[in-house]
Amino acid sequence: MPERHIQRGNYASPATPAQQIPVTTPTPTPQPQPAKTKFKFPSAPSLGILILRWWRPLATVAVVILIIFLTYGYITTKNELKSQKSDAKASGQTEIERITNEISKTLTLPKETPTLATVTNASKLQGQEFFKGAKNGDKVLIFQNSGRALLYRPSTHKIIEYSKVDLSTTQQ
Repeated sequence: MPERHIQRGNYASPATPAQQIPVTTPTPTPQPQPAKTKFKFPSAPSLGILILRWWRPLATVAVVILIIFLTYGYITTKNELKSQKSDAKASGQTEIERITNEISKTLTLPKETPTLATVTNASKLQGQEFFKGAKNGDKVLIFQNSGRALLYRPSTHKIIEYSKVDLSTTQQ
C-alpha cells in the first residue's frame, strides 16, 4: 500500500517529499474531570475513632467531676463531725441538767455542777462499799466541792446510794 502524505496547501496535487508530514494518531485529550469539592460527607465514625479523638477531653471532665465529688464529700463529712461534737457537748450538759433536775425533786443537792460518770462494768466495782448495788448503766454524780457522791439508776428513777466521799486520797 502506498504511503499517504498530507500536504499543506493544495490538497489535490501530489506532495513533494520536503513538504510531507507523516500522519500520526492524535493523542487523546484529557477528559475534563469533575471539580473536586472541598466538603466531603463523613462516614459514620466508629467507637474506636471517637475514643481516640475525645479521650483527653473526656478524661479531663471525669477528673474534674471526681475532684468535685471528693470535695463535696470531705466538706459534708467535716460539717457532720463538727455538728456531732457540738451536739455531744450540748447533750452531755443537758444530760447532767436533766438528771440533776430529776434528783432535785426528791433530794436537796449541793449548788454546784456535778461530774457525771456512767457505770459500764459493775462487777469490777463490787468490792467498794459505795458500788455494792450498782448495775451497768447507772449514773454516778460527784460533787467535788461538797465531797458528796450519788449513785442514780435512770431506768427506775431511783437513788441507789448517796454518801460523803473523800476525794483527796487516791487509791494505788
